[in-house]
Amino acid sequence: MILASVGALTGVTLTRTIFSRVVHDDVFKRRVLVYGSGHGAAAIAQLRRRSDRRGFMLVGYVKANGEAHAMPAAALDASLGLFDLCARNDVDEVVVAMEDRRRERSWPLRPGR
Repeated sequence: MILASVGALTGVTLTRTIFSRVVHDDVFKRRVLVYGSGHGAAAIAQLRRRSDRRGFMLVGYVKANGEAHAMPAAALDASLGLFDLCARNDVDEVVVAMEDRRRERSWPLRPGR
């Protein structure tokens, strides 16, 4: 019984060590695109601790029409449409972080629509 327990513990430890070295942590995170580049989006960019960003990986930011640019990093180009940008970058979720959400939708889902 003791021998089986030691063997199982060794096997589990070895398997976990190999798995953590081979598989990168970002594989299990949701890929998030932030729509907005104002102060609301800047709050997301200021999440510096690893525990604050657990579970998601930030793909980038898309500047909304008519919104002040408060982000230090460059925004992604969504000239072909938000849907195509998400498809190209394998985005799982879009977080809307606009300053004024009461105005009408200002992003093109697809060009010409």
